[in-house]
Amino acid sequence: MKTDEGVPAVPEVERTQPHSRHRTAAARGAPVRGASAHPAHGVVPAQALMRQTPPGPAAMALSAVQARAGNRAAALWVQRQQVSGRKTIEELDSDLTAAKEMGRWGEVATILNGMSDSDLTTRVAHLLKPHRDQLHAAIPEWAHRVRGAVLQLDYTEALTAHDYKAAAIAVNGFDDAGIRSRMADLDASVVVDFYDAAAEAMSGVSLRRVLDGLRDRYQQASTDPLGTRTMTTVSMMQAAGVEASAALAFVRIRLGLVADSTGEKQDQTTEDVAADVGRTFTAAAVKPLGQPPQLAAGNLAHSLIGGEYVALNPPSFYDLPIAAYAARLANRFKARGTTKDLMMNLDMRPDIVDLKRLQIYEIKPFTAQALAVAEMRDYIDLMDGILKQSVFEPGSPANPGATGALPYIEQGRSGVLIWGCPVPGAILYRFLPKEEEPNAAQARAKLHEPGSQYEASAAAAAAVALPLVVVGAEAMVALGAYEGLMGMLGAAVRLAGQALPRLAAASGAGALAAQAP
Repeated sequence: MKTDEGVPAVPEVERTQPHSRHRTAAARGAPVRGASAHPAHGVVPAQALMRQTPPGPAAMALSAVQARAGNRAAALWVQRQQVSGRKTIEELDSDLTAAKEMGRWGEVATILNGMSDSDLTTRVAHLLKPHRDQLHAAIPEWAHRVRGAVLQLDYTEALTAHDYKAAAIAVNGFDDAGIRSRMADLDASVVVDFYDAAAEAMSGVSLRRVLDGLRDRYQQASTDPLGTRTMTTVSMMQAAGVEASAALAFVRIRLGLVADSTGEKQDQTTEDVAADVGRTFTAAAVKPLGQPPQLAAGNLAHSLIGGEYVALNPPSFYDLPIAAYAARLANRFKARGTTKDLMMNLDMRPDIVDLKRLQIYEIKPFTAQALAVAEMRDYIDLMDGILKQSVFEPGSPANPGATGALPYIEQGRSGVLIWGCPVPGAILYRFLPKEEEPNAAQARAKLHEPGSQYEASAAAAAAVALPLVVVGAEAMVALGAYEGLMGMLGAAVRLAGQALPRLAAASGAGALAAQAP
């Protein structure tokens, strides 16, 4: 961790929640006293610590650190001075044994804090879990190194024992970077179980921090450009025996392909589509898309609506990549050929997946019902194609959380977010300003009314999801077979000056694409 020269790094431990099944204020997201690395949340001020530091060189050193780097750095420096550095490790171990035998766990923490990182970790590892819990409860606010060692061991042991609730509670004690690094190491097959356990163990800010880390678990960095990655994934789907219609659904979602509803593209060829897609690949190389713009729109609405739905309908998920649960479903439905590499490349995010009912919703502004329905159907085609059987259906308007209203504040504006599900699988929302709050219930009921007509015009859809690639009916039919789809992608990749993936070149369709002029 980058710090000023000579100033101890701020450890990654930031805060933790109590180990309890009860939803206390802390478990709902309130700061927990004594676990934050920030002065406002309980670090012993440098001025107070100076009173504990004997006069002489140590006090002069503290003054120098405080003058150069401020109170926070000085407080962290003093942490390391709480136990005399003149004691040998044998003497510290003797003190440690005596303190443990007397049950003085606060003193144990202070002695451990005076040890090196390796010695501290070793001594914590020798503690039995009940003693570790006693130590954890007695750790002073400033002893972040000790707390970090305890949390890390708790987390590792809980994962090994498949106790994901305990693991979620432990990992929540780390700062955001610490959570992300640990979630990045999770195996894809346990992510759903971890998600379920975290939702049961905590709520509010605490749950949000852990789920953010879980989502980042699938933000896999790749050196390949968008065109190469897309074609690679389609090749893997073909090799896994996935139906071509599911591969087309993946491409439609990944690249924003929409069917022409006006008839203007009736003479379009797959070569014309390749030219449009090639421009998308080129634009993404300049400014990476990461995910289609339509999936990134409405972050606030997605967070509020998705959070409300998953809380009311466990086990449900929102804004998680397909890979987070597709592997588990593939095992459940015995879908052979779906490799881990394929799962990890399916990085799109359905808005809400209800695993209890096997239903999918897409969330969109109230002007984009047609787009929501189209994307929801594409996700169902993609998931069913991976599982090689009909599994999912559009989300029911009758499910709890499919309609609702919540207050919001964004960029200084306040009001009410309302949403409804006028057609299965499509949740539409509106933001009402504060002055319209008295009409919120009536507006929400109208939005949720079956068959409400909020159909998106081409202009409205474009405003929600740019860039769109509009594809004519005949061209879309041609893309429904692997030969046409791979040929189009190969041409688009070459037009964008990107590399054809080796996996695609090894397949029949890929070979045809590679041989095309």
